[in-house]
Amino acid sequence: MGNRYEEDEMAVGSMPAAAMRRLVESEAARPLLEGFEVSPTSYAGAWWYVPSGADDDADYVAAGPELSADFDRLRARADHIDAFLAEPGPSDG
Repeated sequence: MGNRYEEDEMAVGSMPAAAMRRLVESEAARPLLEGFEVSPTSYAGAWWYVPSGADDDADYVAAGPELSADFDRLRARADHIDAFLAEPGPSDG
């Protein structure tokens, strides 16, 4: 099996990039990396991503279970970092 970030063999379904942008703009979908044009994105209980090496306007594909678990772990880390950064520091109090 190749690099799972390039191609997830369990992926099913696709979504045009323009449709995903509209979902992100409406806050119905949440990208893993806020502020990036193309990023793994959580929508409707599933992770969607643009395969590595594809054009920025390529369709998003649904991630399979293994890749979804990786994205879930990364999301948890990012949320933890965001919570830490939101805490007042010594100079804030």
